[in-house]
Amino acid sequence: MYRVSILLVALAVGIANGKVLPTSRVSFPTGDIINGEEAEPHSAPYIVSLRSSGSHFCAGSIIGPDLVLTAGHCLIYNKFDVAAGLHDRKNLTGAAVRHATLKRSRTHSLFSGGVGPYDIGLIKIDPPFKFNSTVNKLKLPTQGKNHSGDATLFGWGKVNEVSLPNNLQTVDTIIIEYKACKKALPSGSPIHPTNICSNSNKNNRPGISACNGDSGGPLVQYDKKGKAESVGIVSWGYVPCGQNNDPSVYTHTSEHIDWIKKNSNF
Repeated sequence: MYRVSILLVALAVGIANGKVLPTSRVSFPTGDIINGEEAEPHSAPYIVSLRSSGSHFCAGSIIGPDLVLTAGHCLIYNKFDVAAGLHDRKNLTGAAVRHATLKRSRTHSLFSGGVGPYDIGLIKIDPPFKFNSTVNKLKLPTQGKNHSGDATLFGWGKVNEVSLPNNLQTVDTIIIEYKACKKALPSGSPIHPTNICSNSNKNNRPGISACNGDSGGPLVQYDKKGKAESVGIVSWGYVPCGQNNDPSVYTHTSEHIDWIKKNSNF
């Protein structure tokens, strides 16, 4: 059967320079998690909402008091806000909001923009976040660490092809390593050894997927003490989200630990 999946050019919300992008089957990452459920409030205290003109367009993860990890394709605005400690993306009451600029951000030098490898970026925050029960950092893995097994995705991305959720969503999924992911994706997909993927089916529950608006957000695993560790950064996928059993594609965090360390002080 002919495959009708169409490339999702970054899972961010379709807004650029304050303007809504034309509706298209090829879209920028923005949406909700497909076939997920509402997360427990503040169960991912490291996740942040990146915002332009008051609207969510991407996510990120706090990895230090003054440092946020996100996707390179999310760093498109000269000025934007970073909101931590929120559950409802529209309600900033009690949230820690910081103004950010492109000049205080870093994107991997090998990232060519759009869909592709090395889709990773850093944002410098000033003043630093104060850590508490609702705002905290995500643990980073060691350089080159292999990840396998179950993982958990968080995001405010589309929950279907139309709607963004107000409240943070989550879903459990299964990690797919590079070779298996490449085989599962349509021929010619821009998959790279520095990517990692998640399965679209878990416990006979098909259609699990990241979607527009989830870009830059965290795929995590938990250790025996229940502490979350970064596995991947939402990068790209195929639309319609969650259909055709196409994996979701992430920047594999452990492939970039040396880069993060070298670029954290700016």
